[in-house]
Amino acid sequence: MKKLLLTLLIALSSLVSFTQALYGRAYKFQMGIVDSNDEIQWIDEPKPVDILVQVNKGEIIIFSEQHQVYQTVSTMGSNDGTTMYKALDKKGTYCWLFITTIEDIYRDQIAVTIRYSDYAWIYICRETK
Repeated sequence: MKKLLLTLLIALSSLVSFTQALYGRAYKFQMGIVDSNDEIQWIDEPKPVDILVQVNKGEIIIFSEQHQVYQTVSTMGSNDGTTMYKALDKKGTYCWLFITTIEDIYRDQIAVTIRYSDYAWIYICRETK
């Protein structure tokens, strides 16, 4: 019984801590392709953008020209400031999402990477309040 209560308490506290959305303003965008070694090769220089990115529990919304919505299916792990998620896009296609915190001397930043089997793109965002 104690184990069940502890599990419920942990689950509830994690839900409460993630209920607030995190907003970022993307200022850089870059496209890439996934090569035969399963690594991303960035194909051009980062481009300046001004796009709102919203990170919620279970969902990431990118307010670009093409409104992008990704529903997280499961957390695949964390390593060195990056959390990886398996996700579904609006069309029901699986992809990977990587949320990376970037420490900067001026302001905290996040990188949001969306990766499919053959291509990927990344948004570098400044956190907004």
